[in-house]
Amino acid sequence: MKFLSKKQVVEKVGVSIQTIDRWEKEGRFPKRVRLPIGEPPRGKKSRPGYYRVVWIEEEVEDFMHLVALEDRAS
Repeated sequence: MKFLSKKQVVEKVGVSIQTIDRWEKEGRFPKRVRLPIGEPPRGKKSRPGYYRVVWIEEEVEDFMHLVALEDRAS
């Protein structure tokens, strides 16, 4: 399994991050994963821990295949 960053997803799918965000909210695109990367600095008032937003590559590729199949079927 491989994780993709926002930049990698944008490059792979070929649309803007705003489009990815909209598709995700509409339930058309795979949901992002919050990958924990550590704790906030001492005294910092923030959510517990820091995280990085990523997508699972296989899910993104499955989405792309589905879009291509739907386009060819129409």
